[in-house]
Amino acid sequence: MKSVLSKSSLLRHVPILLLLCILLCPFMGSHSAQAAQVVRVGIYDNNPLVEPTPSGGANGFYIDLLQAIAHEEGWQLQYVPVIFADGLDRLEKGELDLMTAVAYSEERAARFDFTQEAVLINWGQVYLQKGFPARSYIDLRAKTIAMCRDDTYTIKFTSLMDDFQVPFRSMEVEDYSHALAAVSEGLADACVISRLFGDIHAKDFNVAASDMIFNPIELRFALPKNAPVNSALIAALDNHLKAFKADESSLYYQAVDRYLGVKRVARLPDWLIGVLAAVAGMLFLFVGIAFLLRFQVRARTVQLSRRNEELQAEVAHRARVEQNLREAQERLTLLVNALPDLVILKDPTGRYLSTNLAFRSFLGKSQEEIEGKTAADLFPAATAQSLEEAGQSALGASDDPPGWNPHRVEVVLQRKDGAQATFEVIHAVVRGEGGIILGLIGIARDISERKQSERLKEDLLYAVSHEMKTPLQVMLAAQELYAGQPATEFLKRQAQFWELLQRNLSRLRQLLDNFLDSQKLTHETLALQLEPLDLRRIMEETMEECQSSAKLRSVSFNVKCPDSLPMISADPKLLRQVFTNLYSNAVRFSPKGGRILTVFSQEGQSLEVRIADDGPGIPEEEMPRLFERFYRPLSSQQRASSGTGLGLYLCRVILEGHGGAIRLQSQPGQGTTVIFTLPCGQI
Repeated sequence: MKSVLSKSSLLRHVPILLLLCILLCPFMGSHSAQAAQVVRVGIYDNNPLVEPTPSGGANGFYIDLLQAIAHEEGWQLQYVPVIFADGLDRLEKGELDLMTAVAYSEERAARFDFTQEAVLINWGQVYLQKGFPARSYIDLRAKTIAMCRDDTYTIKFTSLMDDFQVPFRSMEVEDYSHALAAVSEGLADACVISRLFGDIHAKDFNVAASDMIFNPIELRFALPKNAPVNSALIAALDNHLKAFKADESSLYYQAVDRYLGVKRVARLPDWLIGVLAAVAGMLFLFVGIAFLLRFQVRARTVQLSRRNEELQAEVAHRARVEQNLREAQERLTLLVNALPDLVILKDPTGRYLSTNLAFRSFLGKSQEEIEGKTAADLFPAATAQSLEEAGQSALGASDDPPGWNPHRVEVVLQRKDGAQATFEVIHAVVRGEGGIILGLIGIARDISERKQSERLKEDLLYAVSHEMKTPLQVMLAAQELYAGQPATEFLKRQAQFWELLQRNLSRLRQLLDNFLDSQKLTHETLALQLEPLDLRRIMEETMEECQSSAKLRSVSFNVKCPDSLPMISADPKLLRQVFTNLYSNAVRFSPKGGRILTVFSQEGQSLEVRIADDGPGIPEEEMPRLFERFYRPLSSQQRASSGTGLGLYLCRVILEGHGGAIRLQSQPGQGTTVIFTLPCGQI
């Protein structure tokens, strides 16, 4: 009977069981078919925002928010501990689905997708060794700064220092903790980290916060660029973040209180209000407490708002100061780069810190190639030694009072094209407060032209003295010789005496004429008194005047000329001076018994004259300079007979003034040929 009843009872419940199975099957199927979405989250040590735990989990402000969102969305979070820079690389490769606490920037937006909603706003800040007197970015010159690779504050700080042209040494570390440790242990002078991390951890490393803050940025969630799941993940994260921020009692503000120390009081939940409504005796007490806490929240909000305004004003002020410093630096750079002198700044050890455009152009190197180098790295050994000794001499002058006390030295430097130039180098010590030596400033001025002018002046004085002394000595010797002779003997030889006197007076006159004409042409243009001329007649008259000096050396004149030559329009006095200078040179350099050949020819619309001698010839390297004013050959044989260096110069100026030209053909040991041309007819 009992079994029958049980069986009948089961039969009665069969329809109900079938109905329940039909209703539950879709839900059971969908639940089993829809597995939880795995989200790989990159976490790095950035407490209080996020940090990995020894057990493989994670803690922090971001983690509390992310776990709450994952619970609502049905995500399975898989935490992947990374170093920040490596985490960005893995995120870019798609090995991670999400990265926490990533600063948004336009550069990073090109590499990653970001949530639209910002989680927090943060700043970069410089932290220093305690006692290190750095008040501005300029005080960090040549200091070692610890920074995280690929960190947005690292990138911005480096850009600021480049804008200010303040060089520094970068020390790459894994994370902010290692950056603070490097400063604490003396491995670095300062570090660049986020303000939130520094506010909490700087005291643990006995490191001081500086007044240098920069780059306010938004911290968001970052995702791989254009990943298929990004749209769903970003939409879910943005929706939850907006909802959290809209509710002052939400998990978001609780996390702010817990991790960032900003106290907020949550609003009483509705269910508690219902319970309190049932307890009439306690209603008044709880309402009073709620009003009191709300007042505290508002007061704290006002305080935070005021502090935020102060921070914004401070950031704006620092931005203006940085802009003013940048503009002043740009103006100074423009001024120094406009100088033709070479300007350098070296530290006390002799390493180059900064140079101007003229110095870089002289060496043919960039600022990066020069900075940090010494003179021994950039110049030949002898030059480098002279420069370093001059610098050390300036540094060693400890008795000098502070101020501009330059030390001068002349050195020969080699340009990038291989040419050498003489420079006057001035070194002066740069001192800071209290007379502390900060470095050396050097200014090098090219004095090659001045040195050349001094040499030319010395050569000119020597040549003029020599050229004037010779005829005067000859005339004085002749006068002394004939003064002691009887009158009858003098009358017999007076023709010879007057010829000697005339020849040497003519030599003096030619010397003075050349010198005066040279000075005149230096300050005035060539004034021509043109008239129709037979150039052969001018040549013959001049040759006749030079016969006496030619006979002394047994030098003969020969002429080859066509029967008829075209007339030219020229200044007879100036052309006579051209022939006089050329024949005088030919006679002076011809050996005894030599021959001077003059050849006339017509080349098109020009008349060409060649004057060839049998002299020693001219080295090829000296020929381009023979027509320069006061230039005298360097070889001893040529220099002994080279005169003042004005003759060929005047020939060139006179012939070019007539529309003609002059050139030389010569080889050592084979004589010299002077070739000049003049246009036929009117000019």
